[in-house]
Amino acid sequence: MQRQFTGCQALLLLIMVACSLLPAARVHVAHAQPFPVPAAEAVIITPSATRVMVGDLVTATVTLISTDDECGFFAYDLTLSQTNTDSPVLAYVSPQKVGPPVSSTTIFTLTAVHSGTTTLQASVFGETQCNGGWQWTSKNGESVPIVAVEPVHIFLPIVGSA
Repeated sequence: MQRQFTGCQALLLLIMVACSLLPAARVHVAHAQPFPVPAAEAVIITPSATRVMVGDLVTATVTLISTDDECGFFAYDLTLSQTNTDSPVLAYVSPQKVGPPVSSTTIFTLTAVHSGTTTLQASVFGETQCNGGWQWTSKNGESVPIVAVEPVHIFLPIVGSA
């Protein structure tokens, strides 16, 4: 018994046979490409101050550092968070998450809103390209502790002569 194929089925069968005869090819799906940076070996967070008063602004500079010249890392997004999420010590003035794209240096602005100690954490999500292969990965970093204190008000009596 002979099998009958529709035009689409015959075309699909022809493509499948042709592909099976070709050497294996690597397929890469094109994405909206962010800025490539070297493969991040470390994520460094540098706060502008480690001791602040409630109400002060703090900037946190997040830098992707690399020592790998052979691989690339395409950073899609960068999220800055705090260790104490129940009662955050710092409030975000700039967005908490950036990207895509993400550059190798990003500056966040925060305001101290409560007294306490917190540590900033950065998580960079993207693709690592190395030796022809692509892999989704996250790179993480943590700052030194940042201490926010309430301002101290001292009231001095004014002594005058009458």
